[in-house]
Amino acid sequence: MISKSPTVGIVGCFQNGKSTLVNCLLDDKVAMTGDGSATTHLSTVYGWGEVQDAKGVCVTTGIRHAIPFHDYVEGRNLPDLKLSHFEVNLWKPLLQHVNVVDTPGFENCDEDNETAIRSLEGTDFVIFVVSNKALSQVEIGLLKTIAQRNLPFTVLMNCKSISKGLWEPLSQANQRICQQIESSLKAAGHPPYPINGQYVWPANLAWFWYATQHMHGNNLNEAEEDLFNNVQSFMSKSLNLSSYDYSTLLEKSNFLPFRKTIQRITTHYGYLNSDSGKLALSYVKMAETALDNGELDKAMIAAERACYVAPGFKPSLQSRAVVCFERKEYDETINSTTSMLEIDARDIETLFLRAKAYFEMKDYELAKRDLCCITELLESEWHIVWEDSDKVIQATKLIDAYMMKMECEQRAGDSVTALETLRHIIKCEQKPLDNDIDLSLELTVLSLLATIEFDRGDKEEARDAAAQALRLLHGQKDVPNIERLLGLYHLFGLVNASNEDSLHKNASEIIVQLLRVLWKSCLFLADNDIKHATMDFTERMSHFPPQSVWMEETEFVPYFISYMGRKDDSIDVESYVKQYFYLTNDMDLSSFIFKASDCLSGKPKEALIDAVKLKCKVKINTILNMNSIEFFNYGYPVLSEIDVTVKYKANDVLKSKIFSERNKFIPNGTSIKWTNVFDGKSMFGSFFGGNKIADIEITLVSSKQGIIDDVKIEK
Repeated sequence: MISKSPTVGIVGCFQNGKSTLVNCLLDDKVAMTGDGSATTHLSTVYGWGEVQDAKGVCVTTGIRHAIPFHDYVEGRNLPDLKLSHFEVNLWKPLLQHVNVVDTPGFENCDEDNETAIRSLEGTDFVIFVVSNKALSQVEIGLLKTIAQRNLPFTVLMNCKSISKGLWEPLSQANQRICQQIESSLKAAGHPPYPINGQYVWPANLAWFWYATQHMHGNNLNEAEEDLFNNVQSFMSKSLNLSSYDYSTLLEKSNFLPFRKTIQRITTHYGYLNSDSGKLALSYVKMAETALDNGELDKAMIAAERACYVAPGFKPSLQSRAVVCFERKEYDETINSTTSMLEIDARDIETLFLRAKAYFEMKDYELAKRDLCCITELLESEWHIVWEDSDKVIQATKLIDAYMMKMECEQRAGDSVTALETLRHIIKCEQKPLDNDIDLSLELTVLSLLATIEFDRGDKEEARDAAAQALRLLHGQKDVPNIERLLGLYHLFGLVNASNEDSLHKNASEIIVQLLRVLWKSCLFLADNDIKHATMDFTERMSHFPPQSVWMEETEFVPYFISYMGRKDDSIDVESYVKQYFYLTNDMDLSSFIFKASDCLSGKPKEALIDAVKLKCKVKINTILNMNSIEFFNYGYPVLSEIDVTVKYKANDVLKSKIFSERNKFIPNGTSIKWTNVFDGKSMFGSFFGGNKIADIEITLVSSKQGIIDDVKIEK
């Protein structure tokens, strides 16, 4: 009886070489082959056995009827019963962990098609055999059936045409056919299991069968004899080989790498439901727990045990690789990941882990090699149908791979290529940033690009990247963790001792930096035209800029109030007016108001009118010897050429005086003082030797900036 090991099903259209593939995998003529019609009408299950035997299983009773092995191979003297399938036990290495099922070919008849479809039930892994031509509609339908069942599968392209160029597996003609088939596979939305990194593996089964000396000149049927003669003729005429040059033909058949990889894959699948595999998974779980607890030695012991009980099992190898990486044993990490990649050369997580190990060893070229493999894989598979969550994972992996590749290039001293790699993330066809990826990762890409482009002089790229990053941060209560970004700033030399503390001390400063990059870029692109630069900046920014962004170009403020106030009535007009007049001695208030109010209306315009209103306090002091008037500006505009008109009585005599200041600027919070301003020295009159000062009144306060009608009097 066939064991309950995992099952590898071999499927495809008739005469594509499925039974020949079985013989090549098992290195023995155990499956009947021929030409002209389908040679397999019933599925045959090949399993491990100490004794070579064959049985036919009755479809109605399930009874197994013994069949002489040679009769089975020759297809003669079979039981006169309706059989469901054949079972064959063999002493073959491949069958130690898995069963192999040879199925009827598609396209021969409906009954064979139904039998082949049923053979997929209970199959754990599929080898899909095609010939070197475009896929037929029947083959595409089979692909969709495999995809619907979510079965892992690989594709062998049997180069069976004897035409020169098509009979050589590695010819350019066959490579083009492989690419065409690969496109059809991607359209099915379920990528195949790669063999040595290739989705479609070209091989010549006839050459392999001949080279391993299974094809002899005697005891061949007519079809086999024709094939034998064709191989010998092609070897001498096209390959320039002798008919006994088996080793060269074996290499040219391109089948041995396929068989070795299938052996590794089937070994892995063989452990999935076995006791050894279950024990290995328990050790893997122990290793994970130990890692979480920081017990690296304990984790290493568990991972090694998993590899011992199930060698060649991917979870065992992966566990060991992860533990070795955490232990900083990078050579061993590379060994384990390389073994995993021999099972599946397109395993992105494994490629990432090996790339990280090479990176930690400062072998940036080998790290880049793996990272390039990752990006090529992700980009080639980008348009395969994915779930939304899978698309986010895919985009994140693509960005991470490019970011790590960029870092390798920068560390290796290739700054130009590093920048091109960073740009590619933004400009590549796949547009990974358009997916809902992690905010801190997206911010890292955009902020780093903006800062580097600004530093290197490409102000347009810097402007666009900074604007995109600011839009990303709009509405965020907290700026996400950007430790990785700060590390990259250091790597690219964008931080130095003079500005590190002020500019990059904490994550919140990233917004200020992005605004500064955006503003300076807009200014450069506008040829230092403040008005047009401000318009461009206002259209692209998503945060109100602090003083440090524009303080070198204070004329920015009135234009910004005008354009931003038109878009967003939440702008704090008073704050910008206040900052402007603190930084400048601009006394041309009419010009400022004209620029700032150009586009304003509603609430922002009201706020501007209130903010630029002229306000002052006038303090009158006639106590004892003080006899003074003090003028204090508590409005925001800078005042100049002050005139204060005062009326008062001195011993009941009405008097009027004007106190003026022409050569002093009076910003907010500053004052001027006039002393000895009255004729007398005391409001108590002659009792203290002076006139009695009474009925003091400020009748007018004016400045170059206009009449000040908001005057507070203190006596």
